[in-house]
Amino acid sequence: MKFRILSKCFLLLVVIGFFMPVSCNMNGFDIGNAFIGNNSSGIGLDMFIGIAVYLIFFAAIASMIISVIYILAKKKNPPLTADWILLLVSIGSGLIAFFKSIDEVSLEYGAYFILAGWILSLLCLIISSLKSRAKSK
Repeated sequence: MKFRILSKCFLLLVVIGFFMPVSCNMNGFDIGNAFIGNNSSGIGLDMFIGIAVYLIFFAAIASMIISVIYILAKKKNPPLTADWILLLVSIGSGLIAFFKSIDEVSLEYGAYFILAGWILSLLCLIISSLKSRAKSK
């Protein structure tokens, strides 16, 4: 459980990084708005990338909120699969947004906060999963 809590703490780096300049002197919300605002023909690639940028933030927040709800309800542990799904959604949507706009991107320090949060959170979840698997045997 300690590594899962650490994983949530590292997701705070993702949230903080989203508010910092990520690229082109814009934070994550500005980037998402820019992609969605560029979309003039309905649902297209820019709209998809804008939604993916927002998913980085909202999946990290949702993961932390689920843990807080379980802790306040004094239940034992939130489901480990929920942690994995939300972290992978955050990472996957960030990678989609990055690789779909790689030629236009110059990363700033907010992007590195997000990347560090993903890596450290992922490592903590891997360790937590291995420990819970070892306990169940």
